[in-house]
Amino acid sequence: MIDRLAGRGGGAERVLIDTANAMAARGHLVEILTHDRAEGPPAWPLAPGVMLSNLRPPRRGWRWLLDRLRGPLEYRLSDVPGLDRLVWTARHGGFWRRLARHLRTTRPDVAVAFLPPAITATAVAGDALRRAPAAGNVLRAPAAGNVLRHKGAEAPRLVGSTHNVPAQDFHNPERWDRGRLDRARRWQAMAGLDRITVLLEAYRAWYPPHLRARVSVLPNAVAPVPAAARARPEAARIVLAVGRLAPVKRHDLLIAAWGRIAARFPGWEVQIHGEGPQEDDLRAQIAALAPEARARLTLMGQTRDMAAAYRRAALLAHPATHEGFPLTVTEALAAGLPVLGFADCSGLNALVRDGQTGVLLEPAPAAKPDSGPDAGPASGPHPDTPPATQTTPQTTTQTDTEARIAALAAGLAGLMGDEARRARLGAAGPASMAPYDPAHVHALWEALLLDPLPASPPVLSPRPAPPS
Repeated sequence: MIDRLAGRGGGAERVLIDTANAMAARGHLVEILTHDRAEGPPAWPLAPGVMLSNLRPPRRGWRWLLDRLRGPLEYRLSDVPGLDRLVWTARHGGFWRRLARHLRTTRPDVAVAFLPPAITATAVAGDALRRAPAAGNVLRAPAAGNVLRHKGAEAPRLVGSTHNVPAQDFHNPERWDRGRLDRARRWQAMAGLDRITVLLEAYRAWYPPHLRARVSVLPNAVAPVPAAARARPEAARIVLAVGRLAPVKRHDLLIAAWGRIAARFPGWEVQIHGEGPQEDDLRAQIAALAPEARARLTLMGQTRDMAAAYRRAALLAHPATHEGFPLTVTEALAAGLPVLGFADCSGLNALVRDGQTGVLLEPAPAAKPDSGPDAGPASGPHPDTPPATQTTPQTTTQTDTEARIAALAAGLAGLMGDEARRARLGAAGPASMAPYDPAHVHALWEALLLDPLPASPPVLSPRPAPPS
């Protein structure tokens, strides 16, 4: 299950489809469920036999208009005392109710929810089925403080698949539903799952002990690239960046850094692949560059043949603030490209080996937020700290931005000016991705899905206060 899939080309959406296709190829019956307002196919192809069902009824005419008008109103009322529960139910109730009815009808062996909106809906739907398994009973959401309980086999085994730094999913008010109640219920829902999957061992350690026993590490699969199709970074002159044009990817840092060094590298160009809400802002930033820099920096839009883009590039610049398990970085490493990014970028710093497969930049420490796997409270809570008291990554300050631009400009210049170094770093990339071979990762997925019992019975600790 996933909330939205139509036309969405993000990493989690791709992993969902790749995993569904792999399970179908292994002989399992697979159905993907969405609750999508949009219509149309996924961005990635489905294998024969993989079913796709949208649980949301199509909206036409005045119903469509009402949906559009409701969104801003719900946003404003989501934290109003006395209205927050009503708003949450209006926004999310349709998903979990329709999901519960579908699960009760189809009776799958296991239900896997990708990303927090679907994970919350799945946990609530599963709890409703366990409370009211009879076909005629009314499905009701549990009260906010109630325990999510196992009562038997009325619901399938429930798996929640997370794809980001846990602190971002549970404590960042800018992600998902911004209401405090939704953040609390997101966290509460995790205790109603039989399994929770995370992308890195460091993310497993983030969870408190009563949940950690049910957390499994399932990294993303990385397809190997044949030697003949890999990049030749020593011969290329393209700095590549790939990712949604959104604030977290920090393409603005790359544009600013390029503006400082472009005149020193007349044979080079920068290509940024992706689409997103920041496109107009980034175009304005590019337009303000000096002519020699502006002429050699291109927003490429959405690119279907990324393999060709990796093959033509000299290096991947990935200045993101944080990542879960960045597919762009893994694809670049598998293709033989050195990767340049920040040492405090979670996900990236677990995949790139500084000085071996790429360069991890250390901006000035004055305002640097810790968000990597080895970080302290800023990247996620101490496992025994109540969720309500845990901190989130710091807001990037102007001083920090300047330090990052300077570090990125120096890092780019260092790699662009050293062919032998690019060749050495790029050559080590493919072997570093061998542990994530698709056959191995999909075997881990299959073993988890076939496991008949949870590691321990789902138990919910007292309801945490809504995260601040």
